[in-house]
Amino acid sequence: MSSGFSCPREYYNKYGRLVRMFRRSDVEARLEEVRKLPRQSEHRSDKN
Repeated sequence: MSSGFSCPREYYNKYGRLVRMFRRSDVEARLEEVRKLPRQSEHRSDKN
């Protein structure tokens, strides 16, 4: 294996940005789901 993997600092520095991008994409996807959920939750609460 390359020595780069042995150094966690380099790993975070190189993939840290990618991880942040993935986290942002996940957060945005969750926000979209959350925005759609309130409408369903309201309808469910009315039915219940």
